[in-house]
Amino acid sequence: MREKFNHIATQSDLKLGIGNLAEASGLSQSQLRYWEQKGYITSESGPKKNRKYSYGILIKVLVIKAYLEEGFTLATAAKKGGGT
Repeated sequence: MREKFNHIATQSDLKLGIGNLAEASGLSQSQLRYWEQKGYITSESGPKKNRKYSYGILIKVLVIKAYLEEGFTLATAAKKGGGT
């Protein structure tokens, strides 16, 4: 099941702006920028240097957030959520 979900998440052409990602995840834009700076998530730059995130990144953010809510540190949560 997880493999099928991962395939769907990585094959989707859906792109979200940082505001949309923040709203969907319940995190602030500054938190998301920090996570990106640390290498836990990645974005694609649009034509005007706007951050664009894939559907897979949304899922990754939600997984990391769930681990944080369980009490893990950000570094551990990102590692468990598929990050570096």
